[in-house]
Amino acid sequence: MLKEWEDVCSGRIDYHALQQRYRLTHFVVTEGDILYTYLALDPDYVLLWDSETDDAIPEDMKKAEKKLRIYAYRPAENSSAAPRD
Repeated sequence: MLKEWEDVCSGRIDYHALQQRYRLTHFVVTEGDILYTYLALDPDYVLLWDSETDDAIPEDMKKAEKKLRIYAYRPAENSSAAPRD
């Protein structure tokens, strides 16, 4: 799976394929990761936590560390990924 994750991060394979193969429910991504941008635009993923907006993190630490986001896979009802009856 690590090799496939590297392939996702480099854009060689689509992250949807990795999510479906391993039934991943969450992704933790850092600023600079390709998924940091992609998941923000994907309606099938819900942002659970963003280090940039967490008031518990002091401002000086926010500037020193890479930004982190945690996303949960929650297929949108009109998505092709959503289960059909």
